[in-house]
Amino acid sequence: MRWPSTKDSTELKEFLITLVGDAPFGILVADLDGNCTMANRRASRLFQREPGEVVDRSLLDLSSDIPELRSRIETSLREGRFVYQIEELPLRDEYYSVRVQPLLHGQLLVFDDVTRQVHGRQAQSKLTQELAAANRDLEERQRRQTELLEAKRQELFRFLDKMPVAVLVTEATGKPVFSNEEAQRILGQDRLAIERSCELGQDGFPAFVRGTDKRYPERMLPVGRALAGESVTLDDIEIQNGDRRIPIHTKAAPIKDKDDQIVFALTVFEDETEKLRAQRERLQSQKLQSVGQLAAGVAHEINTPMQYIGDNAHFLRTAMANVVQMLDFYEQVLIRLGAGKELLADVEAKAKQLRMRFLSSKIPKALDAMIEGVGAVSHLVRSMKEFSHPGTDDKVPTDINAAIQTTVTISRHEWKYVADVETDLDEEIPLVPCLPGELNQVILNLIINASHAISDVVGESEDARGKIMISTRSEDHWAEIRIADTGTGMSERVRDKIFDPFFTTKKVGHGTGQGLAIARSIIVDKHGGSIAVESAEGEGALFVIRLPIPSMSAERDERRG
Repeated sequence: MRWPSTKDSTELKEFLITLVGDAPFGILVADLDGNCTMANRRASRLFQREPGEVVDRSLLDLSSDIPELRSRIETSLREGRFVYQIEELPLRDEYYSVRVQPLLHGQLLVFDDVTRQVHGRQAQSKLTQELAAANRDLEERQRRQTELLEAKRQELFRFLDKMPVAVLVTEATGKPVFSNEEAQRILGQDRLAIERSCELGQDGFPAFVRGTDKRYPERMLPVGRALAGESVTLDDIEIQNGDRRIPIHTKAAPIKDKDDQIVFALTVFEDETEKLRAQRERLQSQKLQSVGQLAAGVAHEINTPMQYIGDNAHFLRTAMANVVQMLDFYEQVLIRLGAGKELLADVEAKAKQLRMRFLSSKIPKALDAMIEGVGAVSHLVRSMKEFSHPGTDDKVPTDINAAIQTTVTISRHEWKYVADVETDLDEEIPLVPCLPGELNQVILNLIINASHAISDVVGESEDARGKIMISTRSEDHWAEIRIADTGTGMSERVRDKIFDPFFTTKKVGHGTGQGLAIARSIIVDKHGGSIAVESAEGEGALFVIRLPIPSMSAERDERRG
């Protein structure tokens, strides 16, 4: 007789009937409505019927010619209590004791033949009576022990089912006989399908070496090694689940019987998807922090020379204006002194040779352009310092419009040759509680992606340009950021996978596929917001970010005040 499936109730029921079918006492199970759901051969004979004629029949019908039993059953059904005992029940010249055990969904009736005890009661000695009572007590204890063991077994199954790690039990033949809910989720199959499948890592559940398309060596699979007597720990396996791979950390060990023979293999494995994602985010965050610190240092070093370049340019512009005025004054003085024509001609020739009129008109313009350039560099430096400012673990009220403008400035080198950036920022939008550094990274990533998508459309043409449109607005208790582009757009297949880790449509070496996955984690997991994309192939893309605002009206009133 093989171990019954815990999933198939019919199989389990047949297993139990087989166990008690030939028992020397009658066993009958009824539901809450008093209908028989199971009866062994002995119980069926008591009612002068075959087992198939007893199941699904009412106990009231079955006991119609047994008044005492029928009366007790009527009372129990009416009062909803299944606790009664009949020590001597006359039944066709035989006597039985009837014991009732309440069940969760009905009652269990045990008919024990006491004919001999009744007929020979007067002749029984005290010792015989005590032995009979002890025998009944032993049977009762055995029955209770059996019920307790079954209850413990079911409790163990429930405990294993709810464990946060996957549990798989495999017979010595390599066939799975138990899998909990987490194992079913990771393997992508229900319990019956798993129990019909072969060993973990073979055709039923393909396993790969992590990060590759190479099938995991069969001789190294954990279940086979455990059944060979080895305890193993592996962290380089990926399980195929539909169209995705799930990295797992696996431990497997043999289970032996009292004769030291291996009868089962216990395999425990854990989904490491979130753990690896957190590690990648932490590494990416450390890289960004290092780059940010470097940028802040460079910005600080640039800022000092730019200040004195700007100051000197302002001084030269003022000084040049004075020099030009002085030269004009000298010319007027020479004329008023009545200098000779030859002297005036020499002065004019020298001025012409030195291109004084040209310089007097161009130098101020050059100085103005220099000052404008210094201003642009200073603005860029300030933006870099703001962008790379060390982050905080706590959310702070943030002006998302200023964050967008800063990010647009520092990303100009990415989009200036292929696109124009247009902004439509809601001036009434309140301060939004967020992590400023991480929000800047999300916006920067979306702007860079938009510029790359536009670059694929315009190619190397100098005349063709695309557009990146950025807008903000507030609605109910949400702040919304929209970033749209006129790039290549996305197909439905790409759009459905765009936020998956390591998914990318860029060429090898041009992207890791982590940017949008990290962006989604920042917006959804860390800010409790949402990020969505609307796109069709050849029609550009629109990313919509929504961030919660706890008390938008109060913030707006405060800003207006």
